[in-house]
Amino acid sequence: MIVNHKILLFATVLIYGIQSFAQTGGIYNNGAHIVSNSKSYWVVKNGNFTLTSESAVNLATMGNLMINNDASLTLTNKSCLTVNGELTNSKGITGLVLKSTSEATGSLIVEGTTTCTGTVERDLSYNKLHLISSPTADQNIIDFLLDNKDIAVKGSAGAYTFAMTDYNTLGNSWNDYFISCKTGTFGIGKGYLAFTIPDVGATPPPTVVTFKGGIHAGSTDIAVMAGWNLIGNPYTSTIKINKVDNNFLSSNASIEPTGPIDQSYAAVYFWNDGLKTYEPINNLSDATYAQSGQGFFVKVKNGLLDADRHLTFTPSMQVHLTTAEFKSGGLLVPEIKLMAAISNNSVSTMIKFVEGATNGLDVGYDAGIFKPDSGLVVYTKLVNDNGVDFQLQCLPAKDYDKLVIPVGIDSKSGGEIVFSVETFQLEAGCKTILEDKLTNTFTDLSKNNYKTVVVANSTGTGRFYLHTGDIISGMENQVQPGKLTAYAVRNIEIRVIGEVGNDAVATLYNGLGQVVLLKKLGAGSLNIIGLPNLSSGIYLLNINDNGRTQTIKVMVRK
Repeated sequence: MIVNHKILLFATVLIYGIQSFAQTGGIYNNGAHIVSNSKSYWVVKNGNFTLTSESAVNLATMGNLMINNDASLTLTNKSCLTVNGELTNSKGITGLVLKSTSEATGSLIVEGTTTCTGTVERDLSYNKLHLISSPTADQNIIDFLLDNKDIAVKGSAGAYTFAMTDYNTLGNSWNDYFISCKTGTFGIGKGYLAFTIPDVGATPPPTVVTFKGGIHAGSTDIAVMAGWNLIGNPYTSTIKINKVDNNFLSSNASIEPTGPIDQSYAAVYFWNDGLKTYEPINNLSDATYAQSGQGFFVKVKNGLLDADRHLTFTPSMQVHLTTAEFKSGGLLVPEIKLMAAISNNSVSTMIKFVEGATNGLDVGYDAGIFKPDSGLVVYTKLVNDNGVDFQLQCLPAKDYDKLVIPVGIDSKSGGEIVFSVETFQLEAGCKTILEDKLTNTFTDLSKNNYKTVVVANSTGTGRFYLHTGDIISGMENQVQPGKLTAYAVRNIEIRVIGEVGNDAVATLYNGLGQVVLLKKLGAGSLNIIGLPNLSSGIYLLNINDNGRTQTIKVMVRK
C-alpha cells in the first residue's frame, strides 16, 4: 500500500545464498544465476533470478549489473537491491520486475546510470483516492489506464472515462477525468489523482497497479508553477521527506527566502483518505518517507524567475524502506486540536505550543492550509496575522495564558456547526475558550461543545476566536446582574462583557492616573474598545452608565 505501513529497514550487506560471490563467482536461484564477468560487473543469466525477502535481508551493493536477454530479475515485495554503477537490461520490461503486496514493495536504488526498462508494481488500498507518481516516466498514460483494471472506469468501448486526472495549478482545481483518447506520458516527478476499485473473487481483494517503462536514476529538476503543484517520488525506492539528512524539504524549502516552496507552506501535503483531508508534514512531524509511486502537494511561492521555479530530487534522498508509514505527529508538545462538524463532515485545525516559536510565521513549523474543493474547512490565522489561513499554527510555550487566536470557517452548505476540542499536555492555566462574536457568547470547550449555525457559503474569520488565557475562567459566574467584567486582548483591544445602555462611557487610566482613552459604548452585552499603542501594565477602566459607575482592573500585555 502507499499509506499506513510499518517502517522496516534492510541493511545493504552481502547477498545471501548457497555461498558468497567471492567463493563461487556467482549465485543460483530457481535455475537462474548471477555470475561475475569481472571484479565489478555482474550478469544475470539463464532464466528468472528472484530476490526473496530472505535473501534480500543480506543484500549486497553491486558495482555494475547487466540483465541478459535470456534472463530476468525479480525483486519480491521485501527485497532490496542497490546498484552503485551501471544497470542495463537487454530483455526489456519483463527483464526487471519489482513486486508489491499489501505488506511491502521491492526496492531498487541505482546510484550510477541506467537506460534500463522494467515493470514496477504498486499495491494500493482499494475504494480510495490516491495521489500517485510514476517511477517509469516515459510510459504513455493511456497505456497505463488500459492495462490497469483497478483504476475505476465508466463508459462503453472506445469512449471510456477513467477515474484519474492531474491538477491545474493555474486554476487551482482538478482537471477533467482522463478519457480514452488521452495522450502524453507520465513525466518525471509529476503527480496524479486516481481512484481504485478492487479485483473481484479475492479476500481481501488486491488492488495492484503496474507501471512499465524506463527506470529513472540520477538527479532531477522538475519545472513547477507558482501555487499548488502535485508532484511525486520519481524513483523505484522510498525517499526521505523531512527530519533526516538529505531530505526533500531541506533541499526545497530553505528557511532563507531562496527556496521555491512558499515559506507559509513549508511542508509536504499528503492526502489522508480516512480523514478526507491533506495533512502537512514538516519539522514538527516524525521522520516521514514517500514510497515509490507516492504523490504529494507542495506550494510554490509567487514572484520567482523561471530559472528558480523548480523542485529537486536527488539520489541521496533515496533509502531502502520497503514499508513506510506516513505520520503527522512527531515532536510531542502541548497542543489543541480544534474540530468543527456539520452533519457527518468533520474537520480540524492544530495549535501547538513550541519552545522558540513566535506569534508570527515560524518557517517549517507553521503550515498554511490546502483546501481545494472543500465543503467545510476550519483554520486559524497567526496571532500576528500575515494574511494566510493556517492548518497548523505553532505558538510560544511561555505565552499560552494570554493568546487570542482568530478562527476561520469556510462552509458551502451552512447549517448547524458543532465545535469541540482534543488537547494534549496543556499547562494548567491554558484554556480553550471559544468566543462567538455574533451571539456574544463564550464557551469553555474543555467542558462543553459549542453548537451554533453558520450560513451557506460562509468564509473567513471575524466571528470566532479561541482564547487560551485564564482571564475568562469561571465565566459562568462572571457576569452578574448589575456587574460588568472586562479583559484586554494583548495591547490591541479591551472587551467589556455585561449589559450597558446607549449613554455608557468608558474611561481608561494608566498607573499615574492619567486618562489614556475615552470611549462611548453601545447598548448591549459586549463592547470592544480599540486601544492605542499602550505599554504593558495595570490599567483602570471606569464605566459610567447613566450615573452607575464601576471600575475594573485590566492587565494590558504586548
